Amino acid sequence: MSQPILVVDDSLVNRTVAETKLTDAGFEVVLANDGAEALEILHLDSDDQHPPVMAVLLDIMMPDIDGMEVLDHIRKRWSSIQLPVIMATAKDEREDVLAALEAGANDFVSKPLDLQILLARLNSHLALKKTHEELKRAQQSLVNAARIESVGLLAAGVAHEIRNPLGRIEMAAAGFETLLGSLAESDQETGKIITDTIRDSVKAADLIVKELMRASADQQLELIPTDLNAEIKTLAKEFRTQLSEAEVKVSFQLDKSIPLVPLASEEFRRGLGEIVENAIQAMKVEGGDDRTLTFQSELSNLSGIGSNEGARSGNRMRDGDEVVALHIIDSGPGLSKGDVDRVFDAFFTTRATGVGTGLGLTVTRKIVDLHKGIIRVSGREDGENGLRVSLYFKTGKGIRTHV
Repeated sequence: MSQPILVVDDSLVNRTVAETKLTDAGFEVVLANDGAEALEILHLDSDDQHPPVMAVLLDIMMPDIDGMEVLDHIRKRWSSIQLPVIMATAKDEREDVLAALEAGANDFVSKPLDLQILLARLNSHLALKKTHEELKRAQQSLVNAARIESVGLLAAGVAHEIRNPLGRIEMAAAGFETLLGSLAESDQETGKIITDTIRDSVKAADLIVKELMRASADQQLELIPTDLNAEIKTLAKEFRTQLSEAEVKVSFQLDKSIPLVPLASEEFRRGLGEIVENAIQAMKVEGGDDRTLTFQSELSNLSGIGSNEGARSGNRMRDGDEVVALHIIDSGPGLSKGDVDRVFDAFFTTRATGVGTGLGLTVTRKIVDLHKGIIRVSGREDGENGLRVSLYFKTGKGIRTHV
């Protein structure tokens, strides 16, 4: 369940009106009848870094702890991106608005509440919040990738050089050990302690090098022969709520005779989920009355493979290969030829500004690459509006693949 909107107002009538309008718009609402109760709901002393609500509709004029004081407490804990605050005031005065905005409010609305204005401003700030969170996740992924790459370069560049002197130290210790017999018995015991210490230190250093190389090695996916049709149905169940809210019907045209496909289920469904989410969004915005998402699976042979398409390894797909194909077809507005050519580019999106990051299909293509598969995007074959995303996978036993 999504987080609620916190409505703070000392007037029962105002709280009831706001709750009714926001609930009718599909939001969950939690109410506070004054500033003190609002601060209790927000749990400002909690160790949880995430706010317990997704946004706050906050009345400015309240007894005791007024809206400005509540806002001050909020901003000491969370930024305007982390927790959007929209101030509500019956006095549409310039000074009040400026004071609230300067104190960290995201926006303001006048009472009595205009539902369309409230929803427009609320949705705008929630979309900005979601985009910021997506960008943070994307940034973290890029940071992790850069870290792995830099550690990998370090390991590849110095591991061999480090192991050479370690080997020479080990040989020197062995040579020193052969000389122990010529020493006095008391010195032999001391010499044995020294050689053991040297050998233990060499082993510890060598283990560090091995761990460094292991940590910097290419990430791997364990691909296990999997029922593709079952994965598709599982994914559709995961999106049941979103499909229902967007009034999208699902059509399964699955070939029961297709063989098992080597997949890493969790990562595979994540990649497919980006496609499904894009399709739902497109149909929700511009899908007409007959919104249908179709999943087709079939056994086929590849054709038209370009020199730069698919995996770059020796087992890359080639024309004529037998593959299991999965087609995901929506009835949305589709894309122009120019947009189709750019659809996998990082940060490319046809959505409105502030909605999505444009990284979804870039991630999907990477996941498909990890499965040694191919992904293609085109218009629908029947000529109707919509988009057709096709994925092709080799059949066979499970293999391991590198990032």
